[in-house]
Amino acid sequence: MSKWTDQLPEAARDYIGNRRVDEVECIIGDIAGVARGKAMPAAKFGKQTNYFLPNSIFLQTITGEWADNPFD
Repeated sequence: MSKWTDQLPEAARDYIGNRRVDEVECIIGDIAGVARGKAMPAAKFGKQTNYFLPNSIFLQTITGEWADNPFD
């Protein structure tokens, strides 16, 4: 059985080298370009085929506060 790291591009495998990967950060940019995401254990990342981020991360402001809901 191959490891999930075997599917990485060669440049990424070279960068990792013999280091142990404990955690994987899943990051995307929101509409304003602010990085949003979450971290997960590498073992869990390697077993999954689908990855989901909670919609709530897009409701936080740059300071981490919750945005006002205009419908309240």
